[in-house]
Amino acid sequence: MLGGAGTYALELAKGFLSLGHEIDVLTSNRGLEASKHVDNFDIKVYRKDWSPRFWFLSWRRYLKSHLKRHHYDGVVFANQGAIIIGSKLGKITTPYLLTLHGSERYSFLADKYSLKTRILVNKKKLAFFLEKANAVVCVSDDLLNDVKKLISSKVELVKIPLGISNIFHASMTEANRTSSSVNIICTARFVVGKGQDKVVRAFRSFRENHEKNAHLYFIGNGSEMENIKNLCSNLGLDTSVTFMGLQSRNDIAKIYQNMDVFIMLSSFKETFGLVYLEAMFAGLPVIGTNLGAVCDLITNDYNGYLIEENMQTEDMIVEALISAVSKRDILGNNSIKFAQKFTNIAMAESHLKYFQ
Repeated sequence: MLGGAGTYALELAKGFLSLGHEIDVLTSNRGLEASKHVDNFDIKVYRKDWSPRFWFLSWRRYLKSHLKRHHYDGVVFANQGAIIIGSKLGKITTPYLLTLHGSERYSFLADKYSLKTRILVNKKKLAFFLEKANAVVCVSDDLLNDVKKLISSKVELVKIPLGISNIFHASMTEANRTSSSVNIICTARFVVGKGQDKVVRAFRSFRENHEKNAHLYFIGNGSEMENIKNLCSNLGLDTSVTFMGLQSRNDIAKIYQNMDVFIMLSSFKETFGLVYLEAMFAGLPVIGTNLGAVCDLITNDYNGYLIEENMQTEDMIVEALISAVSKRDILGNNSIKFAQKFTNIAMAESHLKYFQ
């Protein structure tokens, strides 16, 4: 259970559990260390080895056998790999939902298949699988609108946003921070396009001209981390920028308690923007790019600021930081109010409607 799709599956399972339902999760051994906390809940987790080359064959047999041995009132195929496997089963008598997270737009929902997708996917079987689902779930309006252009009108498409559990939840009073320093946090993979370089350059100007005690923290890892570290050194920011590496979601929740502003200026068309939602649950003003589903989460001067991708100059980013810091209590409280609609229980309840 890795990444956003893994978080979605875990939070949905926890939401079902909170509503009094029994839950089984089928997942692979990939990311076992990152997802071992699943076993702390009353969720049955079945794990199977993941063959890098022939996973779609071994998992088809495994899933077919599992569905024969167990009775379920509903099945959620929670990511792209699961949907590909499910499409190879033929007819499924158990009601089921399929969840799209965004990458499907460029693989099995694309007009032209890559060689890899042609090997993995039978178009006719996939179309049948989609059409027989109780519903196909998209996690944002932006994704839903894109998928409508790519999928048969026979398929019932619904939007159910991701919801999360209470590990990030702050109270209104906790959002009123009194620290003498200004702590800015960015959580994202270190890859080209996630915008850490823009954040670093703007932070230097913000610190030099507006907030001498400001400190910037990065959570995450990736191929661009060394380049960003070198940029910080070149700009004289070694003592005012901290790289915290990869952190568990529980640890991130604790770190956010000491932060003032969240910023992530991705150039990607984010499908949902989970990191923004987690920061809002923690009572942080959020700054993001006016692209994709991030627009659904951030309202200017209410819970943060959206910056147009082609206007992300150093001055524009600094201006957003100044406003977010000066209004951090108001914006932080509004973040909490907004985020409270996105709980895993609300997400689970929305899914249950399509099993009835």
